[in-house]
Amino acid sequence: MDSNLLFYGFTTIFYLFCAVKILFNVKKKSVETPFWVLGVTALGVIAHFWVLQSGIFVASHTLALAMGSIISAICFISVLVLLFGSIYGQGSSLLALVLIVAAFGVWAPMVLPSTVAPMINPTPATKIHLALGVVAYSFSFMSAVEIIKTRSASDLFQRFLNAAFIFLTLTLITGVMSINGYFDMLIAGDKKSLMTFVAWVTFGLLVLARKFLSWERASTALLFWVGVCAQVVTIFSFV
Repeated sequence: MDSNLLFYGFTTIFYLFCAVKILFNVKKKSVETPFWVLGVTALGVIAHFWVLQSGIFVASHTLALAMGSIISAICFISVLVLLFGSIYGQGSSLLALVLIVAAFGVWAPMVLPSTVAPMINPTPATKIHLALGVVAYSFSFMSAVEIIKTRSASDLFQRFLNAAFIFLTLTLITGVMSINGYFDMLIAGDKKSLMTFVAWVTFGLLVLARKFLSWERASTALLFWVGVCAQVVTIFSFV
């Protein structure tokens, strides 16, 4: 048996177990998540990291970043961020919901194989550009789960939205620095570049609108989901 399958299984089991335990505590109105539950979650994160990196760094100086790997990476980063937040007593119920998604999202590289050719000898700037993009998607994903959970634009949602916008800004900046003809690709309608730009503009408008215009909930939700859909299209372009 492929040893990676064991790590896939461990990740799913650890994540689901901890999600159920956290939700059970929330139902009992327990304020803090037991530290041992966070420890088991950390074990799941380690197992997740193992299978994630083995699928991305497929060979020396070779980077394979397809849709399945991106989905798995988004789940990994989201769990990691919320795990640290839960250590300080914040976002435990959100962590539980993200853990449930991540328990299945970790399998995305196997379920969604890609025909995209791996990148040979990518430059450090390109690696940073891609990493920042995945982090931006992760904060967007967490903000989406938060607004679904609370059915309102909470303070935590606003923090995640701001973080998504900041990392999208850095993604665009590093894209211009690392990819020759980035603006030409954008004007030509390259799906990845165009949808990233649309998401950046949308989230930027939403951040400004919520800060200065106090938009109503319906307007906020509409603009937010436009940005999320743009990022989803970007991820699907890695097929």
